[in-house]
Amino acid sequence: MNRRVWIGTLLVLGLISCKAEVTNEESIPQKQTPIDGVRIAWDNNSTECIAQQGGYPRLRRLQDQSLIVVYDGQRNVMMRRSYDDGKTWTQPQAIFTHHIQENDKGESCEVNMANAEIYQLSNGDLIVGCNYRPAQDGIVPYAIAIKRSKDNGNSWQETQVLYKAGTIFGDGCWEPSFLELPNGDVHLYFANESPYRESDEQEISVLVSSDKGENWSTETQKVCFRNNRRDGMPVATLIDNKIVVVIEDNNISQFKPYTVRTNIDRPWDAPVLADSEFRAYALQEKLSDDVYAGAPYLLKLPSGETLLSYQTTGGRTNDWEKSTMEVAVGNKEARSFTKLSRPFNVPLNCEAKWNSLALFNDYQVAALASTNFNSPHIGVWMKKGYILQDITLPQNNYTTQPLLFVGEQGNTQAQGYVAETNKGLKVRVDVNGASRFGTQRDKCDAVTVSIDSQNDCYSTPAKGIYRFTVTHYNRCYVEQGDSGHWKSIPTTGIEHKAVETNNGYTVDMLIPFDVIKKENRSAMRINLTLSAYQSEYVGYKESLPHTDEQASNTWIRIDYKN
Repeated sequence: MNRRVWIGTLLVLGLISCKAEVTNEESIPQKQTPIDGVRIAWDNNSTECIAQQGGYPRLRRLQDQSLIVVYDGQRNVMMRRSYDDGKTWTQPQAIFTHHIQENDKGESCEVNMANAEIYQLSNGDLIVGCNYRPAQDGIVPYAIAIKRSKDNGNSWQETQVLYKAGTIFGDGCWEPSFLELPNGDVHLYFANESPYRESDEQEISVLVSSDKGENWSTETQKVCFRNNRRDGMPVATLIDNKIVVVIEDNNISQFKPYTVRTNIDRPWDAPVLADSEFRAYALQEKLSDDVYAGAPYLLKLPSGETLLSYQTTGGRTNDWEKSTMEVAVGNKEARSFTKLSRPFNVPLNCEAKWNSLALFNDYQVAALASTNFNSPHIGVWMKKGYILQDITLPQNNYTTQPLLFVGEQGNTQAQGYVAETNKGLKVRVDVNGASRFGTQRDKCDAVTVSIDSQNDCYSTPAKGIYRFTVTHYNRCYVEQGDSGHWKSIPTTGIEHKAVETNNGYTVDMLIPFDVIKKENRSAMRINLTLSAYQSEYVGYKESLPHTDEQASNTWIRIDYKN
């Protein structure tokens, strides 16, 4: 062989060998950090209009299990009630009404009502707060007022005006919110410009009541303040032995959500200033300086984790008026908020603002927004979301509420239930709103349950990772991870049944532990994927929120009770 040809051949073989080696190395699944904890799965079918026109909604489930919502409507603070879990609502009722107010000089102007807020005290009393907003500057003051009901909202006592700010817009007070402490004290937080009449600064102030809101302190306490900036829109909750207040803070350029906190035994002994260790950026990953993310709201979940909402221009236009609602999940200290989601699908020329969150029941939250996302008017809309969290595996019988939920993208939704039996893992998936289309595996209605049997948390399919697909017509496919790919394996041992229902179908599976090589009671991971098709060319696949169907580190963790 010619020397040059020989050398060239060696080089080519060497390159092929190197390429093969690199390709093989890249195909080896890599272990990844697991993503654990709560995630919210928004239910696309739960979207509901509570008021055709209105804004700034706040919802509470009362001690008698009824729902009450207050909102700003036609310059009044309005209220509606539901006694059937939100299926129907009472006619709107005005709690605070706009009125003519006169000063000591005989001058008068109209005063509008805004920033509705409602809270139920431990003794059952309801208190509603609002912001007095004069329609004309320089005549009567901006103010914070409350009303009380001692009969569960059937009647309301006379208005108490608790705080008066300046008479011009730049010296006003805004956005009241309440918190009751374990010792019975009640706090009323609000944004306050009145102390800074020669500047554009703003602080968060608090008024305190030691008798369940009957009487209030006449002087405010300063909660937090950043020099030459505007701390605003406070919402407080209790986290262990601390009061945590989420605020909007325009430290650099646009507003961002921050938290400030204090010990519960000596609240706000000193105000939380700019560089205090008790002030923190709320999100785990910082937003770009030019992204607006204001008007925050904070909710504590039954599990102890926290939710944060705000209105943002992220990924939209630079016009904050066209913001949309975004929700993030935080830890049990109300820190490191991540797993961002947007409950409402809001076009760029529409908005979803002045939002709030509420605990709808033990396993669902409600997102409320002032939005025109599918209406010509700004109205009050609600959407519910399932609280999905790491699963403690029940024995033999399913829980009454779903542990898995898929249904954000369309009208088809899947509710998943998981339990352990002596034979293996028992799974049921109820699919509603399905067309039951197709007989081709990749283009038909089906559910896929994916299992990482060893909780190894890989970025791509690997040994010990399986997925089980059952179609609406009861055909089963089983695959095992193999060097970054899925490899078909026999369905031997898998029990499966798909049964048509009036509105979809139900899939039952029994996955023996020996099929997934599960020999001990260590943790596993699970994912659920829904395939929803209306034709060969129209359809979609959707998995649990914040999961990647190929990456088991993103799936929900399963633990055992014992």
